[in-house]
Amino acid sequence: MSRAIVFPVLLSCLAAEVAATQAVGLKPEASKPRIVVTTDLGADPDDEQSLVRLLVSANEFDIEGLVVSTGCWKKSQSNTRMLDKIVAAYGKVLPNLQVHAKGFPSLEYLKSISVVGQTGYGMDDVGDGKDTKGSDLIIASVDKDDTRPVWVGCWGGANNVAQAIWKVQKTRSEAELKKFLAKLRVFDILGQDDAGAWIAKNFPDVLYIRATGVYGWAPSDEYLDEHIQSHGPLGAVYPDRKWATEGDTPAFMHVYPNGLNDPDKIDQGGWGGRFGLTKKTGIKSMSGVKGEERKFDPYDMYGNTSEGAGAIKRWKTGYNNNFQARMDWSITDEYSKANHHPIAVVNGDKTRDVLEVRASAGSTVKLSAAGSSDPDDDSLSYSWKFYKEPSSYDGNVSIKGDSSAEAEVSIPANAADQDIHVILELHDDGLPNLYAYRRVVVSVGALQANKADKAGVPRAVEGEESVGQSFNTWLKSYIPTKYADAKIDDHGGWTQAHLSNLIASWAPWNESGMTLKGVHDIEEGEALFVSKAKNSDWPESNSVTYWEGAGYYISSYQAESMADWNVEGSTVVQFDGDPKQFASEVAKAFSASRQSSVYRADATLLVSTATAAPERLRVIMTSDFPPIGVVKSGNVPNNQKSDPDDMQSMVRFLLYSNEFDVEGLIASAGTFAMEAHKKNILDVIDRYEMVYDNLKKHDANYPTPDALRAVTFEGKGNNHGLKIKWGRGKQPYTDIVGEGLDSEASRAIIAAADKPDPRPIWIGVWGGPREVAQAIWDVKNTRSEAELKAFISKLRVFLIAYQDASHGWLMEEFPDLFIIDSRKTYQGMFGGRDALSDLAWVNKHVRNDHGPLAEIYPHEGMGCTGVCEGDSPTFMYLVSANRGINDPEDPTQPSWGGQYRRKPNTSHYVDGPGGSSIAKWREQYQREFAVRVDWCLGP
Repeated sequence: MSRAIVFPVLLSCLAAEVAATQAVGLKPEASKPRIVVTTDLGADPDDEQSLVRLLVSANEFDIEGLVVSTGCWKKSQSNTRMLDKIVAAYGKVLPNLQVHAKGFPSLEYLKSISVVGQTGYGMDDVGDGKDTKGSDLIIASVDKDDTRPVWVGCWGGANNVAQAIWKVQKTRSEAELKKFLAKLRVFDILGQDDAGAWIAKNFPDVLYIRATGVYGWAPSDEYLDEHIQSHGPLGAVYPDRKWATEGDTPAFMHVYPNGLNDPDKIDQGGWGGRFGLTKKTGIKSMSGVKGEERKFDPYDMYGNTSEGAGAIKRWKTGYNNNFQARMDWSITDEYSKANHHPIAVVNGDKTRDVLEVRASAGSTVKLSAAGSSDPDDDSLSYSWKFYKEPSSYDGNVSIKGDSSAEAEVSIPANAADQDIHVILELHDDGLPNLYAYRRVVVSVGALQANKADKAGVPRAVEGEESVGQSFNTWLKSYIPTKYADAKIDDHGGWTQAHLSNLIASWAPWNESGMTLKGVHDIEEGEALFVSKAKNSDWPESNSVTYWEGAGYYISSYQAESMADWNVEGSTVVQFDGDPKQFASEVAKAFSASRQSSVYRADATLLVSTATAAPERLRVIMTSDFPPIGVVKSGNVPNNQKSDPDDMQSMVRFLLYSNEFDVEGLIASAGTFAMEAHKKNILDVIDRYEMVYDNLKKHDANYPTPDALRAVTFEGKGNNHGLKIKWGRGKQPYTDIVGEGLDSEASRAIIAAADKPDPRPIWIGVWGGPREVAQAIWDVKNTRSEAELKAFISKLRVFLIAYQDASHGWLMEEFPDLFIIDSRKTYQGMFGGRDALSDLAWVNKHVRNDHGPLAEIYPHEGMGCTGVCEGDSPTFMYLVSANRGINDPEDPTQPSWGGQYRRKPNTSHYVDGPGGSSIAKWREQYQREFAVRVDWCLGP
């Protein structure tokens, strides 16, 4: 579950102020985390203690299982009697709890999910015939039609999880196993059998945390006696400690939805601790396991950071008071006799999501807690803190107004390409003081080319041309093509090109009211180029020349007359050397390459009134494409079984093909047979041909069916003698990429990049990237290093998941290759749970009565029913760019294809806020999709 909302921030350099007040597509209240508890009750009283804390907080979670199981200190189990006693105590206080908060589960429900799991110990109780109610419950939970992950807290051993995985592996296809594991999260307390090592060894894609820093954070015995054990039926079943107190509690505190952290971003840190992003080899289990897991060496897991339990203790007042207040709730049926939690609001956002802000180095970010409130009308106290440990920036950060509702964060000048975590810790003055939190992650150095309003609709003025954005993007690809000796350094917020006799440095400037005097380091007499539509306030003269469709060349900057010239939304180029010839060449080339496009705001989208976008994007889509009629499973040949989502995405893509220069449709290895057949794509183009006449009545830019057939290519798969294994870690990349393994598809990619066209090529990879990797391998091994660099500079690769061995090779060997690596974010396209994406919507607006192309749109994908287009983000990212929502060269911006964060020192972009950064646009892109499907029927 990814809980992040992104706030676009107006950027500046060198002490300019920025107000982070504008939200794109605000989300509703974050969903509850789904949890399953497995507990070795009877071994140590701390399990009983943790259960009391969990149940009194049960309204914060979707508890889907309470499983009694074994561990190294309790190697057999037979019943749920101890669990039933605690659940019964909860039932006695439930009416009181419901007075104070909504969402507490019923007693009957908790009884229904209280089961016995593995009755034997460790891996000896995993295998054929070892299924239990506990292991089957885990499977059923993960299998639910619910995109949220399932967090299994292993308070004892992990063999219930192991048995569930074992059964799924033995009874389902590899793709179905992958789908199952993708939704599973394991939080293992200390390692209490050998099953955890087995899971980590054999299923490395599972997010598996082994927490060892779980002691020393809990309150004193005296505190517990006074505030917990003395409080009614639940307090009565909270036992004294035998060893340490509540060692299992971090398993659910990690996912506690209090505004502190996104559980999937395990390095953020919250009530359950903080964990490193690099797996550790051989995290030892408890001594009671007696080395039984050594047979699975080496195994890798995520573990605690160096703070250990200190990462929990830093929040002790908050979580202690939370427990204390909830126990107060359990003994009073009067709302006024207890304290209740305040609500923390940041920049108008009332959810408990992690917020993300973009800012430039040297700027100031304004954060406001205005609107925060308390249900008891208590007074509120505010504390804004720099949380250094999870921040990639390791210097000091100054926060002005750190104890007030309004704060200003000063972003250090040396913080570019790093992030800064700021925590709002807010508490009331009730008894006990109750806390609310918000985390703001400031990503430094990523400039925003466009601003959007709060509804998520791009800001546009009728008649306005987006010269600046497209010029910034275009210049990065034009210079390496035009000037063979050029060296491009992309610094995130600004770019520099080194030519033989000139250095050009440029950045887009988007601050409201930005003028030339605000552009740093401009000197008197300096030459500039400013991409800008013609403006009567900029008089032409001997030193100011306007190039139609490109911008202004200023041969000599004069501060007295030019300092106040507005450059908001413009790209400003500064020079070291004589730029006159360069500026002339660039202006002419840019003007010739673009066609004007005028945008006006519609109710939900922007519509171009011109015949083409400012710069049509070149695209190649490579898909592990199945045949029409594809199914997920069943008694059919493997080359007819696959994830149907590629078929869904292809239907949508063809309806948007009028917006692109389509230069390739590639059939890569796909289906369960891992075969590549371009006939599967050609069959769909035949369907497209049946509706083409209707589509072109709406837009003459739709490509002809023959044009699409001419750029349909076949990659290699098992049907070509190339044994490709699906997934990660299944084979070395050299098995599938290398000499003599080129295909018509890989050769087509090379030919497209070699065209004398400065525009980059956007390659959407819906399956494995083998064809892209083979193209790069061939260039790398047949051309010079400079030629390889020029070739790579033309490619923009968008990867969906990790689907073959060439994926890792591209990421590891080519840090300068532009890659969007969407491991999870793409799942934001998974709908099926709302009226805009469920099966009823699909049947009404797509599948039924909308012609021969729409009727082949499958009713489901591997991950959900209804809209399940996991591959569509590769081109929806570009569609939203055509709407002016985002600059495609900056994946840190919000877009229909998601939002990503840049890996330091690379041109790679990885998951950022997650699937929510796609799902929040659903209303816009689904309504637009429905309109285009209607086009299939005629004018």
